[in-house]
Amino acid sequence: MWEKPIGIFDSGLGGLTALKEISKIMPNEDIVYFGDTARVPYGDKDTKTLLLYAKQNLSFLESQDVKLILAACGTISSLAGFSELGSKVPLKGVIDSACASAVKATKNGGIAVIGTDSTIRSGAYGTGIHLIMPEAKVYQRACPKLVPLIESGDINCFNEILMKHLKEYLNIFKTLDIDTVILGCTHYPLIEDMIREIIGREVSLINPGREVAKSIFKLLKDENKFSCKNSPGNIKIFVSGGKGRFLKTANSFLKRDIEKNIKVVDIDKWK
Repeated sequence: MWEKPIGIFDSGLGGLTALKEISKIMPNEDIVYFGDTARVPYGDKDTKTLLLYAKQNLSFLESQDVKLILAACGTISSLAGFSELGSKVPLKGVIDSACASAVKATKNGGIAVIGTDSTIRSGAYGTGIHLIMPEAKVYQRACPKLVPLIESGDINCFNEILMKHLKEYLNIFKTLDIDTVILGCTHYPLIEDMIREIIGREVSLINPGREVAKSIFKLLKDENKFSCKNSPGNIKIFVSGGKGRFLKTANSFLKRDIEKNIKVVDIDKWK
């Protein structure tokens, strides 16, 4: 029964950062990934639309007979109704594990959060941090232009437009007494080197994909739900559009050719 795959969904490429971390610490697990590339970005959508998208994504992954679903999307994970989406299998978000790791990492209690408009407006990261460390000083910054630029596929350090916007968003943190930054969107680890160049090497960066992968490992271990296979897990990838653009960045980031494993799905058929 536990040979069933782990399901992951995101608005686009970002969830690949979680997929990569899960594959690293659980190499024998099969994974089904859905990137909603036709409707990215999610950060500028209203709550009603986001809940609809989340339910469609869940329905599709449930049809793939998964044993667990990860919403590898800070925007979806931060929704007030996230825990009430009615998933038929265990559903994980990226907020709680990232908050716990940030609190563990900080030495002075100064924690910054960057994310999409929707994520920052929700205040979910601030709430999660203060539940663990009430005295923490949390500074949040919306970075609305990052996801579209990352999804465009040109994310190398020579991208002057991307670097320009990063500086606009992040320079404020140099004036604040922070030592930890939560990358509150799973797209952001794809440009981690560029972020580090601006905020400095001494600041701890919290990668939500890495932290939630650890959380999923513990969950499957505690419930004895690991795959019993001795061979590497299979990865199936589905997107709702923009297959070519997705492949360009995905192949480079995952260090593997996934073209044979990727299919386009009409997500609007799922309710």
